[in-house]
Amino acid sequence: MDDGAVDDLVEATPDVDVAGDDPPGFAPRPNRGRGVQVDEAGGVVMPVTHVANFALPAALDVFGTQAVETMTAGDNLVALVEYGPAEVDTPLFERQGVPRRLRAADFSPKSLNRTLPDQVGYQEFATEAGRAFCLYVVLAGRQALGRSVQDVNAVLSTLVLEPR
Repeated sequence: MDDGAVDDLVEATPDVDVAGDDPPGFAPRPNRGRGVQVDEAGGVVMPVTHVANFALPAALDVFGTQAVETMTAGDNLVALVEYGPAEVDTPLFERQGVPRRLRAADFSPKSLNRTLPDQVGYQEFATEAGRAFCLYVVLAGRQALGRSVQDVNAVLSTLVLEPR
């Protein structure tokens, strides 16, 4: 699938909406990304939303690997990845509702897709609004963990997920 077709599809894909004003520390649009997962055959799978308090690279995979590699102390990345309808309410996605409130104790280096120094992560699979999601959060700089969790919770509190 060519880039233009993916761009057109992103515009036509029902949004995962992060509503309202940007929470403190999370700047507007340059730090948000919206895209789609594309399978190896070039078919579109489902939407992906990234929100960060630092500039996101133009090319970004589903879980934000390119962004995570550049994160410095105090940087936060939230990725919300949607999966197909066949995944809804399966054992992996049995939790009802994407979390809107996290605690510092929820984060661990073991939750990272790739362990990097001074980073911790959180990953949760859930069903909400008849849709299957993975919430993946990376925080850099353990010294400011409490503040980073507050900032991420401010983002999560604005999340609006509606049935398709």
